[in-house]
Amino acid sequence: MLPVRHLAVDDSTLVLCTHEDAGPAITERTSVRGLDTSSLTVRWTAKPIPGQVRSLHHIPSLNVLVLSAAHDVTNHDEDRESLQIRTAIVVLDARTGDRRAIHAIDSDAQGSYIVDCFVSPDWDNPVVGLAWQNGDVLTVGLNRFTADGFEREGEGERARTLALFPAELIAASMGRKEIVAVAGVKKHPVISEGGREDDIPDWEEEEGKVMFAKW
Repeated sequence: MLPVRHLAVDDSTLVLCTHEDAGPAITERTSVRGLDTSSLTVRWTAKPIPGQVRSLHHIPSLNVLVLSAAHDVTNHDEDRESLQIRTAIVVLDARTGDRRAIHAIDSDAQGSYIVDCFVSPDWDNPVVGLAWQNGDVLTVGLNRFTADGFEREGEGERARTLALFPAELIAASMGRKEIVAVAGVKKHPVISEGGREDDIPDWEEEEGKVMFAKW
C-alpha cells in the first residue's frame, strides 16, 4: 500500500505525520501533529509512534484518528533470513492528539507480512481491518479494539485471524460490510551474465485475481 501521512480533519485542521529518525531502524519513530491550516501553527503534538506511519484515517463520528505504523525490529540479526516487522495500530483523539490505544502485531508471530490496514466507512459502527500477504484477514470493531486490542490465540502474541483468501495478496480494501483483495505478481527472467539485451524475453505476467468477501 502507498503510505498516507497527512489528512485534513476539517476546514481548519491538518494532521501531519513526520518520520523523525534517520538512524538504525530499531530507533525509528514518527511524530504526529495537528496544524492550523491558515497559519500552520501546531495545535497539538501526539506521543511519538514507533516505526513509520503507513496509513491514516479520520473517524468523524468518534472524532478519532486511526493510524498504522510499521517498525523494523530485526536489529541487524545476521542469523535471520527475513525482516521482523512489528505493526502498531494507534488510536488518537483528533482534537488533542491524546493516545487512546496502541496495540501491535508481529510478523514473526503471524508468519506473514501485513499488506494493508483499513477502517470501514461505516461511521456508526467502524471496523478496523488488516490483511496479510498469505490471505489472512482480521477485523475488529473500533470501540472494542480501543478497549481490548486484538484477540490473541492462547497466551502467545499471535492475533486470531481468518484464513479468508487462498492466494498471495498484494493489496486489500474494505467497504461497509465487505473486503476486496487483489492477488497476483509479475515475473521477469533475469538475464545471465554475458547475455545480450535482445535476449531478454517479454514480461511474463501471472494471472491476477480480484477477490471479494462479505460479513
